[in-house]
Amino acid sequence: MKKAIIPADIQEKANRIIDRFNESVFQKGSENQYHAKFQGAFLYLYRREGDADGPVARLTYTGDFERWEFAIFRWSVERYDPGEDEFPGFQYLDGTIEGAIKAGHAAYPPDWSPFDPGVGKGGLFFDDGTPFNPDLYPKPELCLTCMYNNDGDPEEQLLCNLNRMGQLGADDFICHAYKKKRK
Repeated sequence: MKKAIIPADIQEKANRIIDRFNESVFQKGSENQYHAKFQGAFLYLYRREGDADGPVARLTYTGDFERWEFAIFRWSVERYDPGEDEFPGFQYLDGTIEGAIKAGHAAYPPDWSPFDPGVGKGGLFFDDGTPFNPDLYPKPELCLTCMYNNDGDPEEQLLCNLNRMGQLGADDFICHAYKKKRK
């Protein structure tokens, strides 16, 4: 079976739409910019912010330029999810590239970060909407002896903070990712 590819003229048309969106939303000279990566039948929508470049969504070319299938990138599980339909911006999805960019932009605005708890709408929050600042809560003893404690990996720190946050006030702290520091 032959692998489907997005034709070059469709790729060019998609890139022009993305460029127009960038020009209309970001100031000239801004470090923020959406761009596409094409692979097979997929258009992967990314946003570059300075040196950072992250996934936003995946669009599947159906053969009809006005009927792309959409899958948002879910940072919580680090994969594209075509079934996810409860996120800010979902209302913009109409099968077009423009609608997909608007949906991705609303879901992940430029001040949002998946790993930096101090940036924009990213970060950790309690159920009542109060931000969780990990620096305000002492680390459990187990964390202090763990090899992941302050290891510099923002993804690992996010997981550690989520675990600590979920167990605030518990009598015993449990961590299934714990690995004792090597001496």
